Amino acid sequence: MMFQNVIPVQTIEEFKTQLVGQINEYWQDNYPSLKIPNIEIKTGHKFYKIIVGTSVWGFIARKGFIHKGVELKKGDLMKPAGWATAAKHPRGNVIDGTAVYGAYGPTYLC
Repeated sequence: MMFQNVIPVQTIEEFKTQLVGQINEYWQDNYPSLKIPNIEIKTGHKFYKIIVGTSVWGFIARKGFIHKGVELKKGDLMKPAGWATAAKHPRGNVIDGTAVYGAYGPTYLC
């Protein structure tokens, strides 16, 4: 199941509210007997790190900068490359409303 933030957001809190609603609905529909995982957003120097349960779900750029040779803009959604680092290419932008992701993180590039 794929989600998209079709409603552009202005703050990370707005995106978190959207994401929590989508993930809660997904878990209630598909895993009604399991506990819904906790969603936490940690603020770093360059990225917000989104943690769902005990896994890194993804990263969101806090500002525009060059990351691994790719120019990012504020709000770009990234897959995790590990616990503490984002992958190279953005998977849409949460501010523009172009981010595409699923219950387990941002989509792969096509």
